Amino acid sequence: MNKVTSFLNDLIFKGKISGLKYIKLILSLVPLIALFGILFDHQLEKDFAKYGWHILIATLLIRPISTILPKLVILCRFMLIRKQLGIIAGTFILAHGLGVFLKNQMGIDVLFSAPLWDLKTFMGWGLIGALMILPPLLTSNDFLQRKLGKLWKSIQQISYLFFIFGGVHIYMYKNDPVILAELITWAILWILAWRKIILWAPAKNEKTPTSCS
Repeated sequence: MNKVTSFLNDLIFKGKISGLKYIKLILSLVPLIALFGILFDHQLEKDFAKYGWHILIATLLIRPISTILPKLVILCRFMLIRKQLGIIAGTFILAHGLGVFLKNQMGIDVLFSAPLWDLKTFMGWGLIGALMILPPLLTSNDFLQRKLGKLWKSIQQISYLFFIFGGVHIYMYKNDPVILAELITWAILWILAWRKIILWAPAKNEKTPTSCS
């Protein structure tokens, strides 16, 4: 029992995670599941939508929560795999969109139909959101990060707009108040982080990372 307690303490409050490079490698291969999976079974589009949305929420909440609760050093370690999680989320969500088109045997000409882009419909929010996820997704690699410099971070921040459009898309489709609650919770946590409001800080004598970036 003491070993388990010690392990959890080291993991959560000291951020000791072994084999991080292997975790990154495994996560880097996950998007291939979406690309091949949706081509073999179009019915998986709903699963990709659900899991992609949840992974996206987790990815976008890591930074604000790590700022508000610096005591949880494990969150700083999660920041190191945030890029991989974002790629998985984006790929899953695009697989959802592709699956909808394949399942309904829709041609590319449908995309030129103006009513489909109407923001009064859930499809309009979803399609515009899908366009927004493309720049962050396509530039989520070390090569373009070096080439784009400071511009890279600005491009990645488009993900937050996609999160809003995606959330509204799901809410309009399912009329699920949980989605609305998730958007509001995300906004509150980001405001707290922006104002640098610390809710759980480590003791002064505890050694913690100086930055989670």
